[in-house]
Amino acid sequence: MMLLRVVLVVCILMFNEGDGKNLAFKKPTWQTWEKASSRFAVDGRRDEDPAGGNQCAESIGSKENTWLVDLEDIQSISRIVIYHRTGGVSFGCPIGVYGANCDIPCPRNCTYCNYITGKCLGDCSLGYSGHSCENYVRKNLALHRPTTELYPFSSKNPSGKLVDGMKSNLAYAGGQCTATLENKEIAMWRVDLERISQVERIVVYARTDNKKWGPDNGFTAVYLGFYLYISNTTNLEDGILCHHDTTFTKQTIPKLLKVKCPYSGQFVIYYNERLPGVKYPPGYSTKAQADFCEVQVFGCPSPVAYVPQCTKPCPSNCDKCHFRTGLCSKCKPGFDGVDCDIVCHALARTTILPSSTFNASIYDAMTSRNGLSFSEADEDGLVYINLFLSGMSSNLANISFEINKTHNVTVFLFNTEDHEIKLIQYAQGTLNQQ
Repeated sequence: MMLLRVVLVVCILMFNEGDGKNLAFKKPTWQTWEKASSRFAVDGRRDEDPAGGNQCAESIGSKENTWLVDLEDIQSISRIVIYHRTGGVSFGCPIGVYGANCDIPCPRNCTYCNYITGKCLGDCSLGYSGHSCENYVRKNLALHRPTTELYPFSSKNPSGKLVDGMKSNLAYAGGQCTATLENKEIAMWRVDLERISQVERIVVYARTDNKKWGPDNGFTAVYLGFYLYISNTTNLEDGILCHHDTTFTKQTIPKLLKVKCPYSGQFVIYYNERLPGVKYPPGYSTKAQADFCEVQVFGCPSPVAYVPQCTKPCPSNCDKCHFRTGLCSKCKPGFDGVDCDIVCHALARTTILPSSTFNASIYDAMTSRNGLSFSEADEDGLVYINLFLSGMSSNLANISFEINKTHNVTVFLFNTEDHEIKLIQYAQGTLNQQ
């Protein structure tokens, strides 16, 4: 009979939120068969130099071992990082390479791969999936969306040509490209994604007129110095500058531009300028143009979690959704719960005039399916329902009610000093007001 003993040795363990905060730092810990304190795994130290004292949690060898940390609250965890004790001996390969000599790069778009096989270990770049992160699974958010450009060259090739999915012919005469007038100081083209979306990268197919791409192709000079903005309005000054070209030359600018742009917004704006009195680098064109054949905007419709297929929506009543997990960290006013599906009912003390008797409390009767029924009114033909909200329920998100068989409904809202802050009036009939 063979007895297997397990020794647990951990120098540091981290639980991260999306903003990088270590949720486990100096939180209560526990482990079985403790040899070196379990708290060493969450004290923020991971130097194995003996001069620095023991910085790793360690257990006595046994058939099984358990270590745990109490985060002291329910948390949204994005990743767990464990630093193992190595005893000063090299283990595996540095991040980004693999192989017997640790000289083979991990697959493109893979941050961390198996140090023997090169298989990506679940940390592909955003939008990529597969064992080698070879599959790009994001949606082209710009396809067939509304577009606008300044100074179009001709109505025959409108700005929408850049989002029609056609890019097999990179010449203007091929009918798949658009162009702007050649004698302008500024050039602008934008696409409306029709909702605020999470953009990851932008791909631009340059107009080449099907000629060899290089310094002798006149369009290389046109694109130099371009700007890309992501904005929630049509004004680029309201947006975020995603990219400004300051490094390309006529010799180096590619005809297929791929720009990482990890921002959210509704409008993607291309802008370039050749302003009078401004000295531009050598090789720049003298005038600004926006001549392209296709623009693709890849990312996720928002709000949505960053799962590979871009298909996990945030809860409908969620105001702030974690971009990787889809978990809600802030519900919209009036809602509560993990999925924001619990309606927050205000706590209130209720009185009515004229007085009536009900089987339950007035508030319970009013919020029940049958509601309140008044058999008579006061001498003026009026009835009153007064709700006195508790302090915890005074921040109202909405008011909803249904009234039947009555006329001229008036709703007053008062503050704590009995000053009227809002008056809502309705004509006769049945209503349900939010």
